[in-house]
Amino acid sequence: MKINKDRLHPLYDQYSNDENRLTHALLLTIGSSSLLLSRFLKNIIGISYNLSGGIFEISTQKIPNAHSDNDQAKVESIPDAWIINEQKGIGIAIEVKDIKNNISISQLTKHATRIQNYKKQYLLVITPDLKRPVKIDALERKEQKKLNVVWCSWDEIYRWLSKLQKSKLSKLKKEKFLLKSMQEYLGRRREVLGFQGIKFENGFDVNEAKIILNAEMEELEQF
Repeated sequence: MKINKDRLHPLYDQYSNDENRLTHALLLTIGSSSLLLSRFLKNIIGISYNLSGGIFEISTQKIPNAHSDNDQAKVESIPDAWIINEQKGIGIAIEVKDIKNNISISQLTKHATRIQNYKKQYLLVITPDLKRPVKIDALERKEQKKLNVVWCSWDEIYRWLSKLQKSKLSKLKKEKFLLKSMQEYLGRRREVLGFQGIKFENGFDVNEAKIILNAEMEELEQF
């Protein structure tokens, strides 16, 4: 598998927007290793066919195959990220949210039109919601299976990273570093994750445990 991530912003070119920073961190992680990209495409997006051949172009905040930044006047219709393989006819648009219940069907429908010329079309939506948003189901019905709509929570991404760290990939220095770095970053973005257990830096503290559990119970009360 060949990867071209020249259109990704540099590692230390930080976005001011938290959502964009989240997107950039994930895409840079999977775009820095063909092994991680392959696992991501298979495990998260659900692509089961042969991925060899062609070049996977990875970019954020840009139109596919465009070297200049987005037209800000049309920013609503441009996904947060792309994974494109022209030779294999694969078009993957990625929309990222860092706030629960923040999906717009209108926005996602516009994203779908951006990849309608690809033979294999995918729209990946990553959100912090604890369960599959009903709007994803509505979008699937609207598109009538012309488009593969995939939803994934950040909690699933976090657990996927954890699983890979326990696999043979953890024995490879680059992949081990990438997986650990991305998981630690998500760990610092607790607002997008589900309950991950209570970790105490200085040993068990009953008062701290009560505060954390009360916060989690308030979050889960709606379900």
